[in-house]
Amino acid sequence: MTVPAITSLEAAELPVVKIVVKNGEKTDEYQLVLDYNAIAKISDKLGKDLSKHENWFGLSGSDLSIVAWGALDRFHADIDLRTVRQWFSPPMFVRLYAMLLEAAYPGILEAIDAAQKEQDKAKQLGESQPNLPAEAVA
Repeated sequence: MTVPAITSLEAAELPVVKIVVKNGEKTDEYQLVLDYNAIAKISDKLGKDLSKHENWFGLSGSDLSIVAWGALDRFHADIDLRTVRQWFSPPMFVRLYAMLLEAAYPGILEAIDAAQKEQDKAKQLGESQPNLPAEAVA
């Protein structure tokens, strides 16, 4: 089978996620984008290629702060990693992870949720079925 050559490719509009940082009475808003410049910057620091979705699993809080820092590259390249790490704490991990993962792979959280529901449903059906008697072996 021959794979056709790609002769044109329309770039999709990349999701832009925002974080709001409050410092006393001052509030600043930052835009994060996970384009390939951000992915490369993150990969250089982490040693993981986050353009492969399987490499997102098992990221630590420290890793996730690097992802957020890299995602600032397009609009706020002047922000350093130390500053980004001052914005986040462990209780924010799940929400930050979900926000950044969805920015990298739009629709992935919905797909994961649907797959989990299907898996739970299949497990529940399996548990509710009566055990069939073992066949006698002669």
